Amino acid sequence: MNGLIGASYKLNTEEAVSAGIELRGRKLEVVRQIGRQFDLKTIWNFGFFYDRNNSLMSSIFLSGLTDYFCNVNVYPE
Repeated sequence: MNGLIGASYKLNTEEAVSAGIELRGRKLEVVRQIGRQFDLKTIWNFGFFYDRNNSLMSSIFLSGLTDYFCNVNVYPE
């Protein structure tokens, strides 16, 4: 699960771009078995989005995770 904080810029009446950044969970470590204490390690995450007429057309996520460094989605019209 992700939640970005960022800003949007309207290019014209139909198109806009947005960008956001967040810290996301990287690894959950057990600190103590008794009492079930955990420590969540976090890492950076950046997203860039393009929309047309308030409909998401594409998104790019970059992350500090080595397995999922770049995730690109392109949506049909």
